[in-house]
Amino acid sequence: DWVRLVIPLTVQDRWIGVWLFGGRDPDDFYPQADVDLLTALAGQVAVGLENARLYADLRQRAQQLQELYDRTRFTQFAVDHASDAALWVDDRGRIRYANHAACRLLGRTPEAVVGVWVRDLRLEVPEVTWEAFCNKLKAEGVAKVEVRYRTPEGSSIPLELTVNRVSFG
Repeated sequence: DWVRLVIPLTVQDRWIGVWLFGGRDPDDFYPQADVDLLTALAGQVAVGLENARLYADLRQRAQQLQELYDRTRFTQFAVDHASDAALWVDDRGRIRYANHAACRLLGRTPEAVVGVWVRDLRLEVPEVTWEAFCNKLKAEGVAKVEVRYRTPEGSSIPLELTVNRVSFG
């Protein structure tokens, strides 16, 4: 009963709300000049409200991204400092990542490991081609293999490798 004028709040032809105006003294009449002014102001109010909503959305998204970044950093730290050696190897056999334990085991710096081909690590492996090994891994998802690693100093270390296939993306 008290509403005498309704002006839509729109942004890019999308309604985001309405602006309600009550009766005016003495005769409850809004002259056209007032309606035009309030309509123009409504456009500005709508833009301000939309900007406030977008800003709140961006702040929430930024907080979510920060939390994801923090979890990712923690996960990376955990893998970097794991007591077990971890290597990430691509489908072609090139090492893409080595944690600290892997670098210690191989007697090399991360820079000297990443980018190296697995075949260049001086592993004594059972007679199987890389392609056959990858095909078995794709089919079963996990493979265990016993190898010997020849250190840069010439000693031989027996290793049991557990290889997991991980697809990402």
